[in-house]
Amino acid sequence: MAARKKSQKLAELASEPNPAAPIDAARFLAAAKPVLKALEADLLARARESAAVTEALKVRHAEQKKAERTAEAFAPWQRQLVEQVAAAWLLTCVFARALEDRGLLERNRIAGPGATDAQKLFFELAPSLTERDYLDAVFRELSHHPAAADLFGPKHNPVWLLAPSAEGAKALLSLFRSPSADAPAFRFGVASTRYLGDLYQDLNENVRERFALLQTPDFVEEFILD
Repeated sequence: MAARKKSQKLAELASEPNPAAPIDAARFLAAAKPVLKALEADLLARARESAAVTEALKVRHAEQKKAERTAEAFAPWQRQLVEQVAAAWLLTCVFARALEDRGLLERNRIAGPGATDAQKLFFELAPSLTERDYLDAVFRELSHHPAAADLFGPKHNPVWLLAPSAEGAKALLSLFRSPSADAPAFRFGVASTRYLGDLYQDLNENVRERFALLQTPDFVEEFILD
């Protein structure tokens, strides 16, 4: 388990130009947890404000109760689902960054050299869309890769259950682009995937206990190591 470190303002983080530099998991967690908490609040508000989303979640909750996969009432079940989805949004960005920093993608989209240019082009082509739509497009494109379907696709990844607001997605991107998108503080190209297991274990205790996220799923390691 990663040791706790005092949270540091994102703007105060030092750039790391080496994409293969070892990541300090405890330092990343200290920066990520406030972002995660804000994302949970954002997702919960969106889930409660939208009648269509509420109805869809109630149907899902009823199905899980019928299948005896939960005994919770709707309200606590909804909050727990939101925690799971928020963790998934953050971790999916980490997985994408691992591929970017390893040079496995044609271009950077989340962070690293060229990422902001890619986002600028996206908005030039679709000016009415937001950072949420941008992340959605990044994940969707990665899910079409045969080796990445399990990692980014809807079969295993909860991000497709509920999307954050534009501001929530923007804050999430800022975590990975601070203090500079071209040379962010946190790099994920290190050869070992141990840090992925640390993140699964330490990011959210409630999610870990409820969904048994105690180690990196095999399909994550297999894809990144292939």
